[in-house]
Amino acid sequence: MAGGGGGMMCKGKFVFPVFASFLILTAFACVSGAKTIYVPDDYEKIQWAVDNASNGDTIIVRDGVYVENININKPNLTIKSENGSANCVVRAAEYDDVFYVAADNVNISGFTIKGGLYGIRLYHAENCYITNNNVSENLNGIFLWYSSNNIVRGNDVSGNEYGILLDDSSSNSITSNDIISNNVLGIDLDYSNNNKIAKNNVSSNDHGIHIEDSDNNFISNNTVFFNDWVGIYLHFSKNNTIMSNIVYLNNESGISVDASNNTLIVNNIANSNNGYGICLSFSIINRTIFASHSNIIKNNIVNQNYLGGINIITQIITQYLTTPQIRTTTVASSCLIRAKTASQATTYRTMGMMVSPYGFRAKTSSQTTAYRITGMMASTWGIRATTSYISTTS
Repeated sequence: MAGGGGGMMCKGKFVFPVFASFLILTAFACVSGAKTIYVPDDYEKIQWAVDNASNGDTIIVRDGVYVENININKPNLTIKSENGSANCVVRAAEYDDVFYVAADNVNISGFTIKGGLYGIRLYHAENCYITNNNVSENLNGIFLWYSSNNIVRGNDVSGNEYGILLDDSSSNSITSNDIISNNVLGIDLDYSNNNKIAKNNVSSNDHGIHIEDSDNNFISNNTVFFNDWVGIYLHFSKNNTIMSNIVYLNNESGISVDASNNTLIVNNIANSNNGYGICLSFSIINRTIFASHSNIIKNNIVNQNYLGGINIITQIITQYLTTPQIRTTTVASSCLIRAKTASQATTYRTMGMMVSPYGFRAKTSSQTTAYRITGMMASTWGIRATTSYISTTS
């Protein structure tokens, strides 16, 4: 019995190291087993290469024009051109996604992508890299849908209807892209939070950067110009930061914050726009005015904008206050309301609203002079309040 027991112990001592070594060798074999597949050498189509790829494989696509729609539903793949986007074109065979990605850790790099309903679409995908592609002549350029923690960097997204779109997508990084001459939107975020939009060139689109129902995003160091509408637009969004952007020569206002709260607008240059440099405004839904409140605007350079520097639009408030059938209107704002005439100012003050004939409040005459010299609207008699409830009767 003792000898048998000793033998078993001795056997156990050797079994564990052998088993551990087997696991290590198996893991090493899996990693080292990742292979490089060439298109068209190994497979004529990119889709066939994807279908036959394994976890960790790299697919290199040689120069040429490929007409196909590519569906990627397996993780940990790298698909890249051999010599860059100028030499490797993927055109949609059918009007659908050119690249459809429904898997994590997929890298797509170095292609010209044309002719699809979506150039590249990520769906429930995480930790993907979309880099150095030329995405043009699609309905939607790059679209992230329910996708998080992805990087979209160094792409040329031009000549689509929509440029880069995020819908219900969070914690993505959209950086250093050229988003030019898209017919509707340059960059669009809907219901998307905690994203970084930085160092992009957004120009000659209909809308520049459009943020809708999206919170805690960081929009910084973008150059936004020559767009047909607003450069950077926030609507029904909160806790966003707009910092160190250069916003100029847009056909409407440079930066517009509409029914959005707790926005930090700091260190931007907003010059030579056809509307205001920076505009705080509001929306009306079911007879309720949703104003922008608790926003901070500081250290911006705002010069030579056609309608003025920093302002709030009040035409809709004026209309609602003078419309008999609207009996009760709720106004919530911590910003200044702009009055064009002394009688308007008196009326607004009586109702407890914040009033300024220029839309920007200066506390001293020297501030007023300084603001006016730099092209900003200034007033030394603005009245500050927080929330006012205004009732009108027929």
